Amino acid sequence: MTSFAQRAMSASRAKRTLLVLGMDPDFGRITEDFSGQNVELDQEVARLLDSLPLSQIHDSVLLPDDFRKAYSQMLRFGAQTVYALREEVLGVKFQAAYFEEVGPFGLHALSALISVCKELDLLVIMDGKRGDIGSTFSRYLNAYLTDTGNPLSLQADAMTVNPLVGVDTWELFLPYLKRGKGIFLLAYPTAPGAEIIMESQVAGEPLWRFLARAADSIVRTNSLEAEPANLGLVTGALKPVIGERIREAFPGALFLVPGVGAQGGTMANASAFTGGRNWALFPASRALLYAYAESDIASENIGERFWEASLAQAKAYNEDLRRALRFD
Repeated sequence: MTSFAQRAMSASRAKRTLLVLGMDPDFGRITEDFSGQNVELDQEVARLLDSLPLSQIHDSVLLPDDFRKAYSQMLRFGAQTVYALREEVLGVKFQAAYFEEVGPFGLHALSALISVCKELDLLVIMDGKRGDIGSTFSRYLNAYLTDTGNPLSLQADAMTVNPLVGVDTWELFLPYLKRGKGIFLLAYPTAPGAEIIMESQVAGEPLWRFLARAADSIVRTNSLEAEPANLGLVTGALKPVIGERIREAFPGALFLVPGVGAQGGTMANASAFTGGRNWALFPASRALLYAYAESDIASENIGERFWEASLAQAKAYNEDLRRALRFD
């Protein structure tokens, strides 16, 4: 079985990019921006959605009309965006909170969009930053990294994990790494207040370095070395110097680098995170999803043409990446 990291690097060479679509669909914003309009789908996307279990669930149960319309817009918006950007991105990083906020129908949309990604051979990263002990953490791993056989699966190729529950709990995800799944440990988040915690001293060194070295040790101790390893680190795009120092502590890691676009990170700093071998993925969320808001697309045509702005922005990011990095 080809591992998550191997698939990522193979796709990177084929598409000459490290860009990932961040799927953070703001239910309220989509409802407002597309008010009174249908979100138009490419014929292939419509076919994919119609083939999924409970594809018409929002029409088959008693729901308020405004919620039914809004849910349909959210699902179609996500699916059309994924389809439009399929050649410009390696995969999709789903922020679980945006779907959980909508309740059970949000989870249905999440499952449907994951299925669309798999049909398009795109990597799926679940960004839930889960972390717990014992059986609870095991359930998170089962939910997001296991083929449970359920018809509405949430199975991803990789997931983000909060590592601060305890290094001993990391052993719970070792079997998943050995099966080729990806785990990204939160090493230096993009949140403005993260510095206070991540720079705190643990055993005489900053917490971020302690975590990176502990992750490197787990990889080596369990013979999980690869190029790159399936155990990776989340490192915010706003601190390229820190990114370089984290790379020194865990040279074999695949980095997940959020913060490009709306949060102020740029692709010009990409080389600081890649280790010279393009071992990093760069998710962009709001800057891609809502690019239509900054475009010249007329408001009455948003439902039909919104994805054009997302595609143009993705291409622009890829041009920046190709100037900053080599894709041999």
